[in-house]
Amino acid sequence: SMLNIQLFDDQFSKYTSKGTGFISMSATSLKPILKSMKDRDGLCMKLPSLESNTVDFILTDVDRKNKYSVKLMNIDIDMLNMDVEMDHDIFISTGKIAMSKILMDIKNLEGDDVEFIINQDDLQIQVNSDQCNLKIKPAKEIMRVMTPTEEDYTFHVKFSSKYINNIHKMLSICQSRMNLKLDK
Repeated sequence: SMLNIQLFDDQFSKYTSKGTGFISMSATSLKPILKSMKDRDGLCMKLPSLESNTVDFILTDVDRKNKYSVKLMNIDIDMLNMDVEMDHDIFISTGKIAMSKILMDIKNLEGDDVEFIINQDDLQIQVNSDQCNLKIKPAKEIMRVMTPTEEDYTFHVKFSSKYINNIHKMLSICQSRMNLKLDK
């Protein structure tokens, strides 16, 4: 599966960029960086040159400066037909803390798959494992669900627990809100 992560300038206390573009890397490569990050750390991403096969991530705080060089993957973004501005069937917006609690409950169960069941009345998340099943129903005030249509709908989507764990790891770079865009 593929994650599309967008870093917007308004999600950082200080943000500078000399340009925009796409870089492709394995999510597994980000694991040591994300595990090392703390809330107040500075993060600098540097692409040494357009021909470079690595991107540098520099984490800083008052006690340390860690530099990670991550190998890039050669993925032709045009061949993927990934339009980052496209409309999605479901848009879920929630706070970082609420999402972290939900994802930790899912991680603790170590289920095989995670299913989001969304309809006009509510959102449910189900996790199925060999030992037990878990149903999570977030409060509407905590998790806002939006669709492009006002019609009645029911939406089912399944993810592997490994994919959900990768989303959980990405929360460390999330400031206060997390937005999920899902498609059938």
